Amino acid sequence: MGAELQKSLLAVVTALPADASAMQAVRNSAGMNKVFASRLLKALRQDDPLSVIYHVPGPEPLRRFLAGAEQAKVPESKRKQAAAAVDAFERLFREETGGRGGLNALLTVWLPDEHGDFAQGRKQDVYRAWSQIKGAVAETSVVSVLLNPSATAGRIDLMCFMGLLGLRRMRPGAAVKLATRRLTANGEQRAPEAHAGFADGSDPFALHEFCSAPPAPIEPRRIGETMHYLLGGRAFGLRSSVDMLLAEVNRAELEYGRKQGSKPRLNHYFAEVSTPVRTLVFDLIVHEDLFPGQQPDLYLYDTTFEGVADVNDPTRDLDRLDLPETVRALGSGLDALDLAEMPRYPELVGRLCARVGWDPASMRAFRCRVEYPPYGTQVVLAFATPERPGLRKR
Repeated sequence: MGAELQKSLLAVVTALPADASAMQAVRNSAGMNKVFASRLLKALRQDDPLSVIYHVPGPEPLRRFLAGAEQAKVPESKRKQAAAAVDAFERLFREETGGRGGLNALLTVWLPDEHGDFAQGRKQDVYRAWSQIKGAVAETSVVSVLLNPSATAGRIDLMCFMGLLGLRRMRPGAAVKLATRRLTANGEQRAPEAHAGFADGSDPFALHEFCSAPPAPIEPRRIGETMHYLLGGRAFGLRSSVDMLLAEVNRAELEYGRKQGSKPRLNHYFAEVSTPVRTLVFDLIVHEDLFPGQQPDLYLYDTTFEGVADVNDPTRDLDRLDLPETVRALGSGLDALDLAEMPRYPELVGRLCARVGWDPASMRAFRCRVEYPPYGTQVVLAFATPERPGLRKR
């Protein structure tokens, strides 16, 4: 079908009377606008027939084009052949895929180069819808997980920084929260520590000093193993924009290493999208002695049915999202952490490390940036858990 569309429509275009380019021929002789002409000619230049179907304009614009071609005296035989191809094209997506959107979703399976643009457009649709449903929105979400060897042998200290920049309620009473949690028990209750050096006394976990917009009032609440940080106050509307920044430290939070000969596992760290946001920046900043030689793998999960996923649970593979996101290595040290959306971000990380006595120069950073992350998505970065010398499976 793609080949027939391309062949028949190209025959009509080349039969249009024109002294200039094909673009001018379509616009002048067939009476179509520049957008249509550009899209049609792009489709006709494709090497893959599936790409022709993906890029070609819809049936109604194509029929208007053929009507213009009739006025331009294109031979009837060429127009009839093209009209038959257009009719078959319309039957395909109306009867088999339920519309143009369904057809394009299908085609991206075989057209990986188109998957990124297609997904980006659909993610923007989700962002706009959930912003209105939730009644709250943020420009940027920044999540940083910092890992350092613990003073407790065989364990990792974990520091987490979370920020919602340009956050605002769109209607009164809309709930906004950030949360930290631990998926694997370590035998003791979590004991998050506030960064007293940054707090003003009322919000013990807040980092008001680094806010560009007015600082958000934060209400911490502990429910079991999870710490919830709620947006306080009652402000809403365009002028209510605030920055919500906070950090916590958990000493000896996670086990490092596994017994020799035991089943391989992944150490994983994640960011959740619980507020509609234009951009998510998730950084994993790891001491050089942890997971040496490894680059983290990226996993994306839909949490709407089963909740937050453990990457070691194979039953959650069904919930993985096929989105064209990547993770990249930034290098070591604070200079590697430049972030356009938050110019003082490297300084903030440096101050957090100084607060707990960690050396940022000895830490490697990895970043996943997601534009318009779908609401309810869990973004996971994971390392293979190394075997710990001296521990053997019994």
